[in-house]
Amino acid sequence: MSGVGRIGGAAPLARVGARAGAAGGGFTVRTEGGAAGASVRASVGIGALDGLLALQETMDAEVSDREARRHGQAMLAALAALQRALLADGGQAEALAHLAGLAAATPLAADPVLRATVGAIALRAQVELAKRTRRPA
Repeated sequence: MSGVGRIGGAAPLARVGARAGAAGGGFTVRTEGGAAGASVRASVGIGALDGLLALQETMDAEVSDREARRHGQAMLAALAALQRALLADGGQAEALAHLAGLAAATPLAADPVLRATVGAIALRAQVELAKRTRRPA
């Protein structure tokens, strides 16, 4: 078994020039005259930024699609509740108010097929609202 032979002090650090870190990328720490403050520069490749932006866009699209899907399902449930209220001959005003609130705030989906589907559901909700809230002439 080998052990520690001796304990020594820390080796002195070499002074880094202004361009030493530029070629290899990464971080460069530069001190001026032994001052306490140090300037730090991080160089990140353009490809890494593009990847991060693409990931953020994908995450944003997934979130907006998820919200639109939930909203569409909620509108379908509200339409079904309105249908049950009409058949039961009661509670129509409450069902209409809930459906009107959902139809007024329809989120946009990133996926064009989902956007069209949620738009069709919202249109159906608006038609039902127009049929039920129109006043006789």
